[in-house]
Amino acid sequence: MTVSGSVDSATHRKRFVSIGECMVELSPRGDVYVLGFAGDTFNTVWYARRMAPPETEVAFVSAVGDDDISRRMKAFIEGGKRDNTQDQDQTRAHGSMAFE
Repeated sequence: MTVSGSVDSATHRKRFVSIGECMVELSPRGDVYVLGFAGDTFNTVWYARRMAPPETEVAFVSAVGDDDISRRMKAFIEGGKRDNTQDQDQTRAHGSMAFE
């Protein structure tokens, strides 16, 4: 797990970046399994985004595939953004992605 904090010297904005994995979880609920997403670095950035002041940039950097579950994961992450964040989808051929 990598978590980093810094201050942009030009804008004096605080930045919090978490680099790592977001895992797929299957949790039993009665006779079915419910799909969810979690992981140490993902959970850290998920809650940091909610607790940090609005002027703090919070970002999660991970690698994802292009399959159905990976698309669901991206949609889940996108749905959890604060209103003042910007999407900088930096998908590369190998599947790396940054969410801010």
